Amino acid sequence: TACFESSRESSIFRRPRTAPSARRRKMSTPDATSADLKPIFAAALQGNLSAITANIADANAATADGYTPLQLAVSAGQEQAAALLLREGVSVNAADNTGVTALMHAAMHGHSGIVDTLLLHGADARLKRADGQTAVGLAAAYGRPASLGALFRADPSLLEARDGAGRTAFHWAAASRHETTLKYLLGRWWVNGALAAVDGEGDTPLHLCRGPPRLLFLLCYGGGATPPLDAVNRAGLTPADAIAAAGVNGSL
Repeated sequence: TACFESSRESSIFRRPRTAPSARRRKMSTPDATSADLKPIFAAALQGNLSAITANIADANAATADGYTPLQLAVSAGQEQAAALLLREGVSVNAADNTGVTALMHAAMHGHSGIVDTLLLHGADARLKRADGQTAVGLAAAYGRPASLGALFRADPSLLEARDGAGRTAFHWAAASRHETTLKYLLGRWWVNGALAAVDGEGDTPLHLCRGPPRLLFLLCYGGGATPPLDAVNRAGLTPADAIAAAGVNGSL
């Protein structure tokens, strides 16, 4: 039997661009008042190395919302500026008021080179945002396979790491409908049990996928094993039930 049938298918930091196949996800962006604007903040955003050096005494300063020069440089993709700040010994794991770290920004923006640099300087990929999200989950949710590769090469155990909701990268890629990211995970980073893993609600990655049909097909046949079609989540739903309840036509 076929696995499925047809279904329907202020900012200081730059907003991450989502992959073409992805459902658009809302992301909050930092804001700052004029009182926050120390020269080093603008220098970090612009990648102005001489201005950063001239204002290095403020390297660990933060805006009222907790954004540091390192976070600003990372979000803007200013790799040299980030490297300079790291060489000066800034706190690599400093988080803003919502728990977002520089590594999380690098991961969700797809700055894989900066991900490598942060990890080499001791960035902790297991830290959680206030809502429980991690750098791995954010990279998967925003469709950033290069960021995922950098994280997994540094620590392969992150493939099975769970965020605050009990989700893995496979859960987030399926939930966000990122075809390229799913292909990358299933083809390059397959681990046994990846599609059988359940989150805090008892959902497998297949429970969370809402189509289109090619993604359901990919989850069913693109990995090293068929996902459990009879898995029941805490709401008592199988993957087929969850997909039907979400208004997606078809069956598993």
